[in-house]
Amino acid sequence: MATEVSLPVVHAHRPYDRRGGLLAFLRDAITQAAPAAVNTELLARMAIEHMGLQILSPKEYSRFKHNTIGRALRKFEQDGFVERILTRSAGVSRFSVWRLKPDIPTLVELKGRAGAADGDKMEVKGG
Repeated sequence: MATEVSLPVVHAHRPYDRRGGLLAFLRDAITQAAPAAVNTELLARMAIEHMGLQILSPKEYSRFKHNTIGRALRKFEQDGFVERILTRSAGVSRFSVWRLKPDIPTLVELKGRAGAADGDKMEVKGG
């Protein structure tokens, strides 16, 4: 006679509201904080609270902060959405602070724009 075993349901993904929900939350949090910067620690704690996640140990929290939140922020940086500012706090090693990347052109871009504008000008010959 076979014994019936009841196993808990295993979800393939953490409950981040929906697919892409964590990224959307982080994007909104950084945008709303602009022009101020926010650190990884604050973003991780905000995400845990917003998503209602159960983080059971300091090791699990550290993994979530560095692997999940950190990876998303590095992807945002690669995409040009945010910029990382490394800071040093008394008695603490460096940690990352993130802010929305301002839409300010570089000197090379300004020079290129100026050259393009000069090419657009029409010469007027008086007479």
